[in-house]
Amino acid sequence: MLNCNDTILTYTTKVKKRTKMSEDVLFVDYLDNYNPDLNVNKLRINMHSEKNMLQIAVDNATVNKDFKVLMANDYILGEHINGISYFQKRKTFPFSGSDFQIYKDLRYGIQPKIDQRAHKEDKMVVIFNHFSGSFSSRLKDRMPNNIWPDIQKSLIKDTYILRIMDYNLSHGSGYINTVNFLDFEDQIQELIFKIMDEKKIRKENVALWGSSKGATGAFYHAILGDFKAVAIDPILDEKWYVESKNDIHFLSGLRQIDLVPKINKMIDSSEFKFKKFVITNSHFSFNNKTLNRLSKSNFIFPVDIDMPNAYDHLHVVGYNSKIHSLTLLNASLDEAISNALK
Repeated sequence: MLNCNDTILTYTTKVKKRTKMSEDVLFVDYLDNYNPDLNVNKLRINMHSEKNMLQIAVDNATVNKDFKVLMANDYILGEHINGISYFQKRKTFPFSGSDFQIYKDLRYGIQPKIDQRAHKEDKMVVIFNHFSGSFSSRLKDRMPNNIWPDIQKSLIKDTYILRIMDYNLSHGSGYINTVNFLDFEDQIQELIFKIMDEKKIRKENVALWGSSKGATGAFYHAILGDFKAVAIDPILDEKWYVESKNDIHFLSGLRQIDLVPKINKMIDSSEFKFKKFVITNSHFSFNNKTLNRLSKSNFIFPVDIDMPNAYDHLHVVGYNSKIHSLTLLNASLDEAISNALK
């Protein structure tokens, strides 16, 4: 079983018994000399179970390791039919419908602004999606891109919404580089600036938002690119989730677990211009203690909701922090509101 002290893993394989269904599809039997060719585009793995490979991997250490081998080699689980789990390489995985646009290896969507007669400058909130908690074989169940669908109704007008899918691994990587997606962070930064340029939105009119693993991405990318941010209980160190939750996010060995040293280097070498708000709860110890390890900065503002009854992570990132989020987002986007709160 992997633990939080594992270094980033390199996986290799020897090709044994397998059945090639077409030029880019390979069928393998998990119970019969399982050792697939990891260069093929599509894998069909017979798990001999109603459960998909990811569901089995939650509790089975051997399957967990084999599943991570697939993720390290850039496979995405997309379906499970008649006991067979369907995998395909991330870069060729098909998306249907008009919900997604593509930039390089990213999938994203944009909600148009709601105009107001004052014709103030356009603004944008970038939403980073949180952990779904689903272990379904369906990609859209595990990596949804519709978090807080009605947020725009509660924001000041003339605000675009950019939703970036955390399209990586089993449930996303918190928008952080992984062994299979080495420029994930760069592509996200490029996309934000691309949309800003297309919509003619100034940087001071952009705010990043996320909760939980989404807050990991929002806070990290706000530090990386110096953006305004509202991040709710970001998971900056996965150690507790690896050790106490059996690596429920499937990140150990695939991504840097403790992001604090990397973030501190960016903080120490940056000259920030924009405020980053971090909503936390001092009564939930691990994530709060992790925030205390960050380098000091006059542009990072912890906001303690101070709720003893919000005793775990889920209570912090839920409705208990919704009003805080909206207040801080609107203050970040509107100078008049910000000045009134000083």
